[in-house]
Amino acid sequence: MSHQSGIQVAEPLAKLFIEASCDTPDSPRFLVVRINGESLEVHQTEPKSGDAEQDFSAVHSFASDVQPCYIIFRLDSDGEKSPDSSQAPPTGPSDTQKPNWLFISYIPDQGNVRDKMLYAATQATLLKQLGSGKFRHVVHAKSPQDLRLATLSAFLRYHIQHPDNAESDMPLTEREQELRRIRQEELTSAEHIAATGSSVRRTHVKVTHFALTDRSRQVFDQFFALGDTDTSPTTVVLRLDIPKETTDLDPQIHGDEPSPSPATFTSLEELQAALPAQPRFVIHRYQYPSHTDEGRYYPLFIYLCSTQASVKERMIYSTCRGTLVHLLQGTYGVTFTKRFEMDDPSELTQQLLDEALQPLVTSPPVSGDRIRFPESDTSTNADEDALPVASHTTLPQRQFKRPSAPGRPRTLPQRSR
Repeated sequence: MSHQSGIQVAEPLAKLFIEASCDTPDSPRFLVVRINGESLEVHQTEPKSGDAEQDFSAVHSFASDVQPCYIIFRLDSDGEKSPDSSQAPPTGPSDTQKPNWLFISYIPDQGNVRDKMLYAATQATLLKQLGSGKFRHVVHAKSPQDLRLATLSAFLRYHIQHPDNAESDMPLTEREQELRRIRQEELTSAEHIAATGSSVRRTHVKVTHFALTDRSRQVFDQFFALGDTDTSPTTVVLRLDIPKETTDLDPQIHGDEPSPSPATFTSLEELQAALPAQPRFVIHRYQYPSHTDEGRYYPLFIYLCSTQASVKERMIYSTCRGTLVHLLQGTYGVTFTKRFEMDDPSELTQQLLDEALQPLVTSPPVSGDRIRFPESDTSTNADEDALPVASHTTLPQRQFKRPSAPGRPRTLPQRSR
């Protein structure tokens, strides 16, 4: 629900807009409207000197860093020529050729809070009283940079190509578009994992899949055949071959031999030094520090995505991450104890892994001790999973005393003197 300020359009502004809609040679290209007291008034007008793209460059000069305003800009009609054309301009609007108006609500972020609220609340009144049907587009701008010709042209092209889209924000930059696509792909991948893990599959989910190469499968056959207490090997590092759309072993870690094998690293520092700066998937068997040398190793999935990588590369790796995890879990029956996402190999520290794994794993008992459970009483069908009975002394419970009947005197205890 939108709140209106009660400010009305001044009569000179309404009259000027009607005259400008007739599209005569003297019609202004755009109007700058501001709030003056309790009315909306014309602050400035600019005549037509060329086509809409040429005249739009003057709009930027009216954009203050702190002062809001409304800009009503007239676009060229379909088939319209520049004012210097030999074709006589029409004397009024018709069914086949009508002026197209662009409404720009310019409310800078650095402006006064009261002014911003006032202009935001008055916009609906201005559009309604001038005639909302006369405006093809409504644009919200927050800075002078938003009124650049290239930015606005991209906005108009998008809405002309997609007329059913009601979104009226300024167009995103190339980086913002890529980040939005990355986020969308991550959500799609998560939805795919959730859907395929249940009995009902959603066929509308689109997921990018880079198949494992034969060399990768050969290494994983060896890697996931290891027991929980096997000390080596410890690591498999994967990279995406984007041109071939495959998931292959990192040659820097596993080499180019026809029969590769998993890698072995004796410490996390050694693994850090071996990992490249490019995005990679790392499957690592980590031994929790409280375990002995014969302790259990926990499988971890680590997604390394450097901020120096291209947006396209990060987007592809992010999309394939969930699919790869689902593939390894479904094919080899592995359950990753924890999954990590890091920007740089230097973040892969023992402190980070220990803090993340500590709530998830149970430390083994101290050497020489065993966890003793109470012997179950088979004669009474005692629950074998029952906890040991506490060894504290039970306090005597006070007996319940029936209250006195209504109307009878209450017997009070005798006080000792």
